[in-house]
Amino acid sequence: MGVLVAGSTGFVGRHLTKALLEEGYKTYALYRKEEKLKLLPKGVIPLKTDFSFNSLKEIFSQVRPKFFINLVGILYERRRGDFYRVHHQLTKTFVELCKEYKVEKILHMSALGTQEGAPSNYHRSKLLGEREVINSGLRHTIFRPSLILGYGQRLFYDVEKYGKLFHLFLVPNSGKFLFQPVDVRDVVFAFISSLNKEDTDGKILCLCGRDRVTFKELLRDTLRLLGIRALIIPFPKWALYYLGFLVERLIYPPPFTPDQMLMMSKDNVCEENHLKMFKEPIGYKESLSYWIKFLTSKEQEQKEGT
Repeated sequence: MGVLVAGSTGFVGRHLTKALLEEGYKTYALYRKEEKLKLLPKGVIPLKTDFSFNSLKEIFSQVRPKFFINLVGILYERRRGDFYRVHHQLTKTFVELCKEYKVEKILHMSALGTQEGAPSNYHRSKLLGEREVINSGLRHTIFRPSLILGYGQRLFYDVEKYGKLFHLFLVPNSGKFLFQPVDVRDVVFAFISSLNKEDTDGKILCLCGRDRVTFKELLRDTLRLLGIRALIIPFPKWALYYLGFLVERLIYPPPFTPDQMLMMSKDNVCEENHLKMFKEPIGYKESLSYWIKFLTSKEQEQKEGT
């Protein structure tokens, strides 16, 4: 059974392709840059593409996958309109090819907070992508996870980098914004379980962990586990919104953007946690501790190898 994965070299993609192989699926991975090949687990079949329609069509005609998984997503724009090009237009291309080559089922990664009237361009573009999948006429499942914890999560690297550099973090509105962090292992389990699970067809599933934590708590706990001392200072969200325009022009990748400040207009938590359809979620403290230890052990291995 062939599974074609877009976004395979990203954070979740690396975990998911590894798990697909372990479950016995013939796994194909789309990639664009040669340097990303080293991120793919051994056994995955890499397929280079520039993500144009013609390039992707050639791959679909060659592979003719039974399942297609779309994990492609960006958190910030290099230029205006990137969210819509990536989250909407590219999804539209994927859907057209899935229909043409009779893909049995699409699994599509969206994001918690995606809804009508969302203030951020990120969530509005995600909603348009969801609609393309829903209107495809194909079997599909859409996933909306909260913040995902795991090796490769950019939050860990940013906290470590800027914590060591500045020993200072500004948090919007006292950092009271709520997340319900979900472990990447749980997200991967939900995806793989849904491939052949018919009662997930046509569903939008919200994936959250067991616990709700504030942004300030998440930042504080991450710093503690990394062994970094830093001040966490409350700052008006409106001021960080405008500061974000300067930050995203001076620093790449930016630690925060104006659009991300808009995303914090509503808590990122599950009203109904559909992860419980598959398994009991891993607890926040257990998940965070596990992945920070994993990260530090990997960093130590790399130091010893140089």
